[in-house]
Amino acid sequence: MKAKLGAGLDELHGKIANFCGKRVFGKQQLTRLSIPYGVNGGTPSETQLAIREKYGGIVEEWKNATEEQRETWNAEGEKTGISGINYLIRLRWPAAPEPGLIWTLMQSLSGFDICNSIADMGDGVLLAVGNSGGRLAKSTDYGVTWTITQPFSVSTIGRSVVSMSGLDALVAGDSEPYLWRTDDAGASWTQEQAPNFGDAANQMIAASATLLFYATSYRPAVHYSVNTGVDWTEGPSLGAEDEASAVCYMGSGIVLAGTSPNAHIFRSTNNGVSYDDMGQLGTAARVYTIVKVTDLIALAGTGPLGHVFRTLDGGLTWTDLGRLGAAEQVQAFSCAGSSFVVASTYPLAALYRSSDNGATWVFLSSLGNNSMCRALVTLDADIMLAGTGNGATIYRSVPSTP
Repeated sequence: MKAKLGAGLDELHGKIANFCGKRVFGKQQLTRLSIPYGVNGGTPSETQLAIREKYGGIVEEWKNATEEQRETWNAEGEKTGISGINYLIRLRWPAAPEPGLIWTLMQSLSGFDICNSIADMGDGVLLAVGNSGGRLAKSTDYGVTWTITQPFSVSTIGRSVVSMSGLDALVAGDSEPYLWRTDDAGASWTQEQAPNFGDAANQMIAASATLLFYATSYRPAVHYSVNTGVDWTEGPSLGAEDEASAVCYMGSGIVLAGTSPNAHIFRSTNNGVSYDDMGQLGTAARVYTIVKVTDLIALAGTGPLGHVFRTLDGGLTWTDLGRLGAAEQVQAFSCAGSSFVVASTYPLAALYRSSDNGATWVFLSSLGNNSMCRALVTLDADIMLAGTGNGATIYRSVPSTP
């Protein structure tokens, strides 16, 4: 269940206790659904049972309430900009469950060496790509189990997979054809050559259902598409750098791009048409990842000394927040709820967690015997998934009480 966290719970989204909570046209809706009961189909932990029981009781109270009671809760919720059911949750359970604390091994991805990217297609469907000889991993149960197919050419290394809308997704690779498209959640794929600039991908992101950005590995440019990747516009050269290593969309036309080998941040205010050089991040050589936390706050993970940098003004200025343990690279970020961020590092696939928008970090754990973790994603139920290297395993975290 996805919760916006403030003093307690501000907003309820996602799935728990066999109910789905979401806001549709400004109104809270609850529907029944089936979800996996325990990790890998096993017996749920005491923490999972406690959370399920607590949420289930609150949802049942809302369902069985009178119209007058619901109107009262709705009126109280409107005072702070939340729905009636979320006011009831805050009233009954002021301490919110926190995501990203405990991680459990789900499955090794057969034939994969490294999992590079995971896309959330919605309704429990996930797609994963990596260094895999053209293989694709797919889950239909929120990452508990995975099936492996081989729809791409053997030489394809999947750098990024992005979900656009509905069942549509794109995979960007580092060998021709550079793009593969599905319109049925990964059941079938078609090859596409675009963008036709001879550039393999470091990263591709979907800023919306139609707006895409493609950071290249052969030269410093971020190409962009405004029609779901059907046509692409060649991005401008980002200074004297060798490649565009990371890209992030902040909204309102602001795009942030990180580079290598001098770890500069470039900033666009016109959806990638042109960029300004914001300078080098400390003494770093490469920007591995950039994540938007709020409209103005973003975090950048760098190497070779594993520092995190933060901007509070939409990318204009950056502050070095220090090194994450003994990390050499900060490889990925994922935001969970309000102010919660998880970071993955190299070596040892070590995970760190921040609860204050990246200002301070706490070591969580290392993911088995893996050396790296390039893929992190948060689902709509506050379920977090991590994809690793050196054998490509999937780890999963569900919310636990503080």
